[in-house]
Amino acid sequence: MLLLSGCFLQQDIKSRECPGFNQPLAKQWQPIESGNSLVLTNTNGDSAVYLVSVTSSEPYVAAIDVNGSALDTPVCTMTSTHVFSAEDGSHDFFWHFFQRDDDGGNPANDFLTMAIEVSLPSSESGVAGRVFSSTMGVSLSALPTNSEGDELAPVFLSEQLLENGQSYTDIIKFPSFSVPPEPEFEQYLISEILLSRTVGLIQFSRNDGTVYTVVPE
Repeated sequence: MLLLSGCFLQQDIKSRECPGFNQPLAKQWQPIESGNSLVLTNTNGDSAVYLVSVTSSEPYVAAIDVNGSALDTPVCTMTSTHVFSAEDGSHDFFWHFFQRDDDGGNPANDFLTMAIEVSLPSSESGVAGRVFSSTMGVSLSALPTNSEGDELAPVFLSEQLLENGQSYTDIIKFPSFSVPPEPEFEQYLISEILLSRTVGLIQFSRNDGTVYTVVPE
């Protein structure tokens, strides 16, 4: 008779309390509070009005088994999604923030990334739904770092003159979005978005050449 014997590695569970999303850098690049609105206009005088809503992760307890793990303490990951809903219901912008807290220190030092997504109405086959076009993500914890030779990567600019003559400093330019194949989306496809630190969204351009800039307060 073959006797099998073995041992089981005892689990060593470690846990930590994680806060809700609290990285202050996010507010620098998207400072508009939930329930407020943003107005942009193009050179023809047409307005685009967006209602802003914000949903952020709540406090929770993270736990890991440190046996067999490269980590000796749990990592806290938190998210915050900021939605800019077009007043006419045609499309939405999504700002996705991802925060990583490794050590429970100052949240301003936590790693933070951001990606922007555009939600478009879908009429393919007559089925109501949404399709998405999105940018590459960008690290907000390591500004400024430009990716040489990558036309799809966000670009960091010290200053930018907008279509309506306004000038802003400390800019992130998102130069490219993925493009859905359906032709009915053409009027809503975004070719470029500009953000300014402390102001947030200041300008976006559509594939048809239409440019919308923020209305100054």
